[in-house]
Amino acid sequence: MHGFIYSLASLAALIPALSAFQLTARLESLRAEPQLKLFEAPSVKVEEHLAPARGNWLVSAPYHKTGIVYSRGLVQSLGHLSVLELLPLIHVNASFETQLPTNARGRFWEEALEPSSHRLDIVEAPASYWPRHDAKLLHWYRDPVDLILSAYKYHRSLGPDSGDESWVSDSSPSACAYCDAESYQVLFKDCDYQCSYQDLLLSANDTSGVMLEAVHSSATLKHMAANVGRWANEPNVLTLSMEHLSYDYNSTMKCMAEFMGANETELVEQLQALDLKRTASVHSSEQLLGQGALKLHLERQPVLSELASLRGIISAIYVRQSQMYGCPNPLGTF
Repeated sequence: MHGFIYSLASLAALIPALSAFQLTARLESLRAEPQLKLFEAPSVKVEEHLAPARGNWLVSAPYHKTGIVYSRGLVQSLGHLSVLELLPLIHVNASFETQLPTNARGRFWEEALEPSSHRLDIVEAPASYWPRHDAKLLHWYRDPVDLILSAYKYHRSLGPDSGDESWVSDSSPSACAYCDAESYQVLFKDCDYQCSYQDLLLSANDTSGVMLEAVHSSATLKHMAANVGRWANEPNVLTLSMEHLSYDYNSTMKCMAEFMGANETELVEQLQALDLKRTASVHSSEQLLGQGALKLHLERQPVLSELASLRGIISAIYVRQSQMYGCPNPLGTF
């Protein structure tokens, strides 16, 4: 992704020297570089009122660690709801496809979908320039700090038989997920691209590890923040999060039904099996030992200086959605 005013190489200066792969000398040389930002909060004023959503084409758009697994189950379940009058045709991003030269598993979706009047789609990791057209969009957001912490614990704890996530232990060459060329080089240059991402995480303490994950997740954060901005005042976009689901699942389903123009009772009943309280998954909300301290550590990092602005935009969007569709507000703001 181009056009940003910073280089991810500068972010490595914030990672304390690791015991493995001898990063110390290079990190020290980077400390003199200007301090730069992990992502930019969009410059947008959130409107208090929008027109109702229109149309019968629904797209669910999550990112890595914002609810991809849930979104897949959601789309599959919605495909059986006759009240939606949607064909269960699912268009899925070709996840974990090797992307040279970064050797990234997964890529940001940028191709336009063929517009349809009655269809159900999923686009995983939508790029900040992906053309939405007129689709009703369920945009799955996660607070950047929570995303980093969740991804760090998840990537650190994956076992050798991780299926689609086996990239985390690939070391010949090194691999990452939904990353860009800059972050790939920052992470793996000093091991000559012959160490795994999990090797890096396991060689670091938690304070260092979450900063490594911040670099690894930076491309996701850029695209997600940019999409929040460009869709902030779009009537056909509903911004949801895993926090909505854990805060009040049934109310979130009712809110979703109102946005979609679906039968509320049928939708809530059909989607009960996906309630996070009923399912146990390594993808669900994870808690780290000492997570409070790590969260505070991340929030204080200058590379996250745009965090408060982004949170303010999300808060305003959640308030509006509560008023329009009765969505629960996991932030508790009114």
